[in-house]
Amino acid sequence: MSAEQLHKIVVNAPFLEACIDSDSGLLAALYARQCITRQQKEYLSESRRSERNSALLDILSRRSAAHFVSFIETLNELGQTHIARVLDEGGGRQTELYI
Repeated sequence: MSAEQLHKIVVNAPFLEACIDSDSGLLAALYARQCITRQQKEYLSESRRSERNSALLDILSRRSAAHFVSFIETLNELGQTHIARVLDEGGGRQTELYI
């Protein structure tokens, strides 16, 4: 994942954790696109929603740039365009991220 993509996740984490609808088939779709593994899908499925979204973002922040793009595409396909837009365009507050 690029520094810019990671920055978008970090800066917008509170919004993303609160607003991602991970009960709408998102996990199955991410697994089908190979964005998450079967073990990650099972772990996330067993987690409470608030914890699930935080864990999902943590998992995705360790994946490739291509997985990040696929995550955005999946959100768009599932009607979570407001979430996808934040990740694609940035959104959130302006901060500096040092890696």
